[in-house]
Amino acid sequence: MSAAEYIKVLTSGNLDKAASVMKEILSTKEFAWGENYGWRTISFGREYVHDNYNWSHGIEGIHLNSEGRVSIDIYWQGDRTDGTVCMPLWNAISGNNKIPGKWYNDGKCERYPITVEREELLAMFKEVARLLSDEEIQKRKDGKMRHKVSERIFPEFYRRFDAGLFGGDTRAYNGYEAVRALVDEEWRRLKDLSEDELWSVVVKVRNQNYKFNHELTKVGKVGEKIQYNLNF
Repeated sequence: MSAAEYIKVLTSGNLDKAASVMKEILSTKEFAWGENYGWRTISFGREYVHDNYNWSHGIEGIHLNSEGRVSIDIYWQGDRTDGTVCMPLWNAISGNNKIPGKWYNDGKCERYPITVEREELLAMFKEVARLLSDEEIQKRKDGKMRHKVSERIFPEFYRRFDAGLFGGDTRAYNGYEAVRALVDEEWRRLKDLSEDELWSVVVKVRNQNYKFNHELTKVGKVGEKIQYNLNF
């Protein structure tokens, strides 16, 4: 099925049909979902979780594990702590949609009982449909490529420049932050450089931003983004 066909099913309001295509959707590499230890994961943003919060919990993602089972990831908050639990998607669809609460010995609630309701599932499938747009797929692909550029740089960066990096040497720290900004803004220009070319750029950007905090230029209101010199 195409992304457009999946979107039609996900937004139909039919939970059984929407659930039946989630394994296929998560298995499709072209959609560029997150991958970790053989799992394919769709993670929703904090804003989505906040807007769809259901008293003590909210659905924060959905994943396909290495055994081929699709489960929803549920963020919860208790009296003193928070956490995440998983529920098989078909359990939530079929009515086996409750997770018991947990209490401390003093009677405080560690985790309140959770019931995943129909409205939550409809909203979740609608959000997955939104993430199947061409624009969102491209964002995820770009993010993966940007991450690959970071992986080429930062382990070696720590090895070369670790002294003082996080120990109060503001100049070293600012140089590090400048390289982070370089990756965020210029990863397309960096991704095809040879190792020698890449490190020539990284060292140049790090060194030309090797300044104390008060030497850096801030624009606009206090707290806005520091402007680094990323020319290379």
